[in-house]
Amino acid sequence: MSMWVLLMVPVSAFAAVVAMAGPQRLAARSGMQDAADDLAAFTVAWRDGYQRPQGGLSAFPTADCETRDEGHREVLNDLELALEQATQDRDALNENDPNYTTDYAIAEQSVTEAEQALTQRTEEIDSWSQTCTLLYESLLSDLGRLGIASHSLEGFYSDSLTSAAGQTLLPCKSSEQIEIRDAVHVAIAADWHDASWAAAQVWPDGFRIATEAVARSAHVNPVGTANACQPGALEILDTQGQPVWASNPTAPARGLVQSVRRTPLGG
Repeated sequence: MSMWVLLMVPVSAFAAVVAMAGPQRLAARSGMQDAADDLAAFTVAWRDGYQRPQGGLSAFPTADCETRDEGHREVLNDLELALEQATQDRDALNENDPNYTTDYAIAEQSVTEAEQALTQRTEEIDSWSQTCTLLYESLLSDLGRLGIASHSLEGFYSDSLTSAAGQTLLPCKSSEQIEIRDAVHVAIAADWHDASWAAAQVWPDGFRIATEAVARSAHVNPVGTANACQPGALEILDTQGQPVWASNPTAPARGLVQSVRRTPLGG
């Protein structure tokens, strides 16, 4: 009996550890999928709302929120040039001109408006940077509680899928009333090894979790002329949550998401 006890106690103990660690692993994978879904929804909403079908997005949650993207730099440069030109025009006025007082007032108003436009846009961009930081810290906090190593998080988000050359899947109608105008693809990956003592016993080296998602921009449009959406056209995961290419290498959604440019999470 004693030998049986000696054999069974370690087995039972390890089984108990596995029973504790298994749900933690599933929770981490589910949390990563939720994060991919949220980031995809954020991306498609931003691209649709701000008409930015391609390139990096200003407030996308990354570790580099303070760096202004190319679009912001171009806007600020244009506003700075406009202010500089307005100032030069005002200062170039001739004080001996009979219309100097009137012309100066008009020119001074132009300088004031240019200054206000530059200040307003700068404040908007700074606000987006704060939003970006808040979203990124929230994302890392949520994943960190599940044992995800925040420093290992990486991935990308895609341009609008309607920008894919030769694509005919979008826009399409998912019903008589709803039209899918656009979609984006997001993929993220991170290391899971900070969950708990039990998880460390079962998976001492941790493991990599990778997830992806496609989010759609849907609008009510009962009079639209788009064709009906092709079944599975935007599905990249099968019913088991596995990538569709594993069972169907020619899946239309897989080809579509691979045909557009991607922006790394770091910008």
